[in-house]
Order: sequence, then C-alpha cells, then structure tokens
Amino acid sequence: MSFLEKVSQINKDPSIYGTFAEIGAGQEVAHAFFQVGHASSTIAKTMSAYDMKFSDAIYGEDTSYVCRQRLLKMLAKEYDLIGSRLKDRADRTRFFVFADTVATGSQRRKIPGHGWLGVRFQHHPEAEISQVMIHVTFLPRSPLQQHRIVGEIGVSILYACFYHHDCVYDFISSLTRDLDSESIEVDYIEFSGKVFPNLDHRLISLELVKRKLTDSVIFDENGQPRPPSVHLHNKHIIASQGSFRPLTQSKWDMMDQGRKRHSERHGLQPDEVVQVAGISRASLYSESFLEADFHLRVDMLAAMNVCVLVADFSSDFSFIQKLNKYSTLSKALVVGAHSLVKVLDEAHYVHLTGGLLEALGMMVSHNTTFYISPVKFPNQDLLRSEDVFLCQNKKMLLDYMRSTGLCYDLLPDSKSADHLNYHSSDMVRMMMVKGEDWLGLVPNKIQELLEKRSLIWHKPME
Repeated sequence: MSFLEKVSQINKDPSIYGTFAEIGAGQEVAHAFFQVGHASSTIAKTMSAYDMKFSDAIYGEDTSYVCRQRLLKMLAKEYDLIGSRLKDRADRTRFFVFADTVATGSQRRKIPGHGWLGVRFQHHPEAEISQVMIHVTFLPRSPLQQHRIVGEIGVSILYACFYHHDCVYDFISSLTRDLDSESIEVDYIEFSGKVFPNLDHRLISLELVKRKLTDSVIFDENGQPRPPSVHLHNKHIIASQGSFRPLTQSKWDMMDQGRKRHSERHGLQPDEVVQVAGISRASLYSESFLEADFHLRVDMLAAMNVCVLVADFSSDFSFIQKLNKYSTLSKALVVGAHSLVKVLDEAHYVHLTGGLLEALGMMVSHNTTFYISPVKFPNQDLLRSEDVFLCQNKKMLLDYMRSTGLCYDLLPDSKSADHLNYHSSDMVRMMMVKGEDWLGLVPNKIQELLEKRSLIWHKPME
C-alpha cells in the first residue's frame, strides 16, 4: 500500500480522529492528510509550537527540544485536551495524538539529523490508551528531503497503530516497506499500553537490525534498549568486541585496565565514559538463536555496568566506524594481541583507496587508541604484541603507533595472568559437564547470575 493510500484509508475511517503536533521539519505529516481530501474527518487540530518560548509555555521546559521527554509531554498534553474537549463523541471515536520533535541535519557539513515521533491512541472507542514512540536518525540529505521523509514515516506509524497493532512484527514490516534505508534509520521503538501486552523490547530492538531499519542497536547499563545516537552522544567510549558467552575474568581484567588507562590519559570522570561490548549480528545468529542465551549475555554485561552494541560489523575497523557515527570524542579499543594480525591485514581494507594506511588514518582522525592485551592459548607461551608474527613493514608501523600514543600494551598482574589460560569457549565446555571448574574464572557478579539462572549452554560457540 502506497503512502497516499494509507492516508486515504485513515481519512475515510470516520472513527479515527485526533491531533497533529509537530516541531521541526515542517508539518509534513499533517500536510499529507490535507493533500488527500476528507481531512476534516480525521484532524481535530494541527499545531507547531516552533518558537522555544511558545513550546516551553505549552509543554514545560526541558534540557533539549528533541528528546524522549519532550515527545512524552507533547503526547500527554494534547491527548488530555482531546479527552476534555471532545467528550460528546467518545463512544464512537478512536482518538489519537500524533507528535514529533525533529532536528534536521546538514548535508553540507555532513551532520545527521534526528527526531522522536510518537502516537498515543485508542484501538477502539473508549479503550485504554496505547502508545508507540520511535527514534530516527536522518542520513545527510537536503532539508526538503528530510521533511518528506518525516511525512512518510509519520504516516506509516499512524497507519500501523490502527491497522497493525495486533502484531508488532507486522507493525515493523509496514514501516520497512515504505522506508528509504538510504535516507533514514529507525534505531529505537517503544510500545506501551494494553494493546501491546508482554512485549520483549530487547528482541524487538534486534528485529530493527535484522530487518535493516538500522545497522546498530544498543542496550544500556541496565540492559534496556536505547537509541545509540542518544546514549553514546558526547561520551568517551571504551570498547571491545567478542561473543561474551560468558564474559571471562581475563577479558574483564583487560577491559577494566584499558578503561583505567584511557581515563587517566585523558583525565576523564566516570560519568564521561561509556563501556561498550560489541557483538556482531552475524555471530549472534551464526548458531541457532536462543532468546534466553541473548538475554543472559546482556544481563551479564549490564551487571558489570557495560553496554551491549549489536551491529553489522566484520572487523575492529568496521566496529570503530559504527562507534564513530555516535560520538566524536575519544575511543579506546581493547583487543587481544592475536587480533593485531587482523587489524593490520590489508585484505580488510581493499574497499579503501589508501588501504591499510587510510583505515588507520580514519581511526586516528576520530581519536581512537588501541590497548593491546596479552593472550594465552593451551600449551603456548604468553602472547604479547611484540611476539605477534608480522612482516618488517607492519612491525615498523606498530612501533610508530606505540611511539605516537596510538597504541599501548596492557600487562596483567599476577592474579590476572592466571586467568589468561581460559576463554569463553572453555567456560561453556566446563558448564556443559556441570562441574565446578569454571567457578572463579568469571567475575563474581556474573558467577552469581549464572548460578541463579542455572543455564547450561547447548553447545560451545567459538
């Protein structure tokens, strides 16, 4: 169904009636309903409190005009007005409020825009209210293109609220069909109300990545989904990628040491830093996907105050590129010494004109520092960065990175060194046989969580 066909269907339904309140990017959603005809059967009011003082007078003050809290205030205020002014038609009307607050980006300066859009609605007359809110990021386009996109996504959300509220996956599919993935990303969606009972918002967030509505979703330090561009904005990032199935004591020691070293170097306070664990979507679905397995990984990392970023990335370079989308501040990437071979492998950068040097330059330009942790494999000596077999040119490149502060070696203390022999796959094998050999090889908080869940993984994942 086309964009205008959706508008026409809503306009011809006499039971759907409500308000449009839009801040930024014009009043493109309301405009779409005026275009088609029969708008008087749908629209009770349209408004745009564009001036900040007018907006504050109506909705109250906020630290930002484009944020979740502002959207909630707009929805609540306008819905209260509908309820108080249109009581005479409540028994035959499905009331709604559509609201958005949007900041358009700059194509010239390559600054992406973003916005919050939402609908508060009744699925049948006199029903309890339900609500949908989404966060979108606009890829650099002209302001007029962004206005058009707001109109299209807004219409699709409103249409889905009335015609796909019985299945959230059909709801998401209806957005996907009309979305120009080259122009906009939907990186967060939140359902609430009686019509959306018992939803698992973590799995819904994964669905956004799976359906290519966005290439990244994040779960915060409490394990809850958040828009990556909001949660990581203006934060220094300490990152490491892996399966985290589970997070071992040795991996945590190195991540924590990298955080401390990076914070000391830049004089950072704890509230300025976000610690991120990256899990690639490909690795998450490489085996039979288990919901309980995924939830446990998010909960384990949240117990350690670590966010989880699930994204499409195939290397440390592409992982850093994802993070660069969300923050221009410093980033620390903690990698094992064995990963240096991949980091410095030209084959990963054939898509770049300057190859390996361009890739490193792109990372350095975004203030990225590598923190290299030693690793230990069975029947082998401890592997440090200087022990990794590299050709002479790459050794010289690594020495240059060390001398210029782009790369630092992490050294384990005696206690941490004892844990280096054990990796995530070892933990899984130990748990499968229901022994106790794994106890003490994961952080205490994670050990408590694993014992409480009594989860035995179905088979090892390398």
